Amino acid sequence: MRYSRAVQINPNRNLLLAIASLAALLVFTLPVAKAEASLKTISTQSGLPYSLGDWKIARNSTPTAARTALGVEDAAAPHAGNSCVRQWIFRGMRIEFQESRPARKACVVGNGFATSFSVFGEAGRANWQTGLRLRVGDSVARLRGLYPQAVFTAGRWVLADFPKLPPWGRLRGATLTTGASVVARVSAGRVSSLVYSVVAADALEVGVMPHITN
Repeated sequence: MRYSRAVQINPNRNLLLAIASLAALLVFTLPVAKAEASLKTISTQSGLPYSLGDWKIARNSTPTAARTALGVEDAAAPHAGNSCVRQWIFRGMRIEFQESRPARKACVVGNGFATSFSVFGEAGRANWQTGLRLRVGDSVARLRGLYPQAVFTAGRWVLADFPKLPPWGRLRGATLTTGASVVARVSAGRVSSLVYSVVAADALEVGVMPHITN
């Protein structure tokens, strides 16, 4: 006659296993949630850049405002004309500032107003997204899904193009016209950088983006 040995089941075993599984799940999901929460959106209004996260560039796009929002830049270098390119590598952001007054140097802190914003690299992917949540590193397929109207030309995707926006105001008796574009540069089938550009006749002298007049 055979006797089977009774196996004692710890009533807390299943509970402990459940807690361990939940803890493991949190370890893997919390960093992702944190990364998503840290993303900042580059928003536009009337076709022009309006804000980078909490920085309302439409109201103040000076280098001083950029430092307040992004911290001190890693590098600054003169560019074509009287402009200066400042770069925040740890933010994945590059901004060109134009100084319209010849007597003032663009790379002197406090001079100039932003005319283009470029998002690049891993830091750019971790920090920034477009209004439709396109990021550096995303596939061209995702780009085309989010921006079906995008046009591929000269090795880049034009997501939005406003060659001539309506006049936004007058300065010294002249009517000011503005153009803007949002472009995604691609490499190996993925977005390598996002570029927001602004062209405004004499708008830099007033220190605000053209669509904000107050």
